[in-house]
Amino acid sequence: MKSDSERRVHHDTINRRIEQEDQRQRVWQDRSGERIAACAAEPEVMEYAYRPCELEMDYAAYMKFLIRNQGRLGLPYPFAMKLSFLAGPLILGKAMLLFSEEPYDLVGAAGFICGTGANDYEDRHVCQVEVAFLQEQHRHPFVFLRGLRTLLELMKQEAPEVALIQFWVQEEGDASETLWAKLLQLPGSRKQAEHQMTRYTVPYEALAAYCQRLLRGRENRY
Repeated sequence: MKSDSERRVHHDTINRRIEQEDQRQRVWQDRSGERIAACAAEPEVMEYAYRPCELEMDYAAYMKFLIRNQGRLGLPYPFAMKLSFLAGPLILGKAMLLFSEEPYDLVGAAGFICGTGANDYEDRHVCQVEVAFLQEQHRHPFVFLRGLRTLLELMKQEAPEVALIQFWVQEEGDASETLWAKLLQLPGSRKQAEHQMTRYTVPYEALAAYCQRLLRGRENRY
């Protein structure tokens, strides 16, 4: 049987170990706090499928989805003119659908054309993004970047000579805090106000490299 002094020593030893363990836990929590906060700051990323429009049912789904959301596309034109923007990629370029995988619902669409009207669409080294829309609850940087990468790959397949990408944007708020301000920092990028919209022109290779660099960093986190 242990003496009183031995019991006190044993009790003190246990208490010291408890305190040491508590301290280690606090240190771990402090060191991991930034990682935990970073994960909490961004919503969990769902699985998505990015699918080019190849079949008639794809074309129908693309048009129905965008017409249903035409009031949120940021196109300050009459409906008839909006239709020309929406349908253009099905005739002069390529369109893409974005599906959530659980449940399997259509949540986004985008499309581009090859060439410009000013040059009878013969200058296929220029690709213009005519429309891009993603339902608000699915908007996440990782989802956007993967969609942009898919769109860039489709451009290269459709027009191997592509060198410039043009985005038409109706800007709202402080442009210095938007994606467009970041794209302007890429070498060779420029912007121009035209017809109630702002046109951003970005070199294809610079944009593809920028997109891939950001994706590598995010893919390592998920």
